[in-house]
Amino acid sequence: MMDIMLDIETLSTKPNAAVFEIAMVVFDKHGALADPHFHVGFKPTTGHICPETVAWWLSRAKVCSLQHSVATEAQAAKMVHDFLASKPKHRLWAMPASFDCIILEQFLERNGYDMPTGFRNWRDLRTVRELANWPDPAVAPGHIGHNALHDVRRQINTLTACWERLAK
Repeated sequence: MMDIMLDIETLSTKPNAAVFEIAMVVFDKHGALADPHFHVGFKPTTGHICPETVAWWLSRAKVCSLQHSVATEAQAAKMVHDFLASKPKHRLWAMPASFDCIILEQFLERNGYDMPTGFRNWRDLRTVRELANWPDPAVAPGHIGHNALHDVRRQINTLTACWERLAK
């Protein structure tokens, strides 16, 4: 079964949050990344927007990915659906799955698509980190926090390190 790491950036923490960036990378148990990865930014047109979350984004030194939108929300939803549907046997990892996977599922449904990944195949990196007694990861030089693609790559590195620790 294939493993895919997911990270999303949102304008709320509710399950129906407005989403503006999605990244996914296929990887193996050793952390090797498969190409092509999936990464799209877009201006949200549906979903809940929380003023406090927007203020938090505006307080970040990094320019919000929303300014680098390359697709409409409808186009992004189709791209996400098609990417996941093209990989019929996969596990979808996130940190935490109870945030990213649920919000992604609702995002797809709002845009007329079913979630290609069944909930039984959602996996939670935070749980694995806790089992491995793994500390919060330090931010590597050059890492752009709250950039979905950078976060996915960091999460894959953390997961594979935890797997190695648990295998000992």
